[in-house]
Amino acid sequence: MGTDFKKFHSSHCYSQAILPQCSTTPARVADSAGVCEFSGSSMSLVSTMTTGVEWLVDAEGCRPAALRDLALMRRLCEQVIRQLDLHVIGEGRWHQFPGPGGLTGLFLLTESHFACHTYPETGTATFNLYCCRPRPDWPWQKELRELLGAVRVSVRRLPRGSEDAAAFRKEDQDER
Repeated sequence: MGTDFKKFHSSHCYSQAILPQCSTTPARVADSAGVCEFSGSSMSLVSTMTTGVEWLVDAEGCRPAALRDLALMRRLCEQVIRQLDLHVIGEGRWHQFPGPGGLTGLFLLTESHFACHTYPETGTATFNLYCCRPRPDWPWQKELRELLGAVRVSVRRLPRGSEDAAAFRKEDQDER
């Protein structure tokens, strides 16, 4: 096998332990960088690497007063940012709607973005966190129940830029 293959192999895909068997046996091996197909001395990368993960979080049945509390919501969002080791560019921006309205908060991150919207009139808070580097899951259910009094918390974790995402985009185009 050539030097370029070994360089690619050691920096992107797989342990040296499987390298010898891939040189003689066709194989298809996957990791976070994608899928490598090996056959004889040739190798090709089938890109399935995600460009990030997006969390869509809906908290329902929250205390309306908590959803109007700018200091509380700011602390909550800063807690998420700190515990996930995210990096804010500049400062978070907040808007408090008049009267009984809620809040909108937005953080531009070196990893992408984090947004929060609250709706006291319906007891709902929504969060959108997009990260372009791997991050652990955050305990959304536990924290939102404790801090906001949420009765229901829905967390959707979506890989972005993968083969699955490409399939969803194709389905979306087919429906138009």
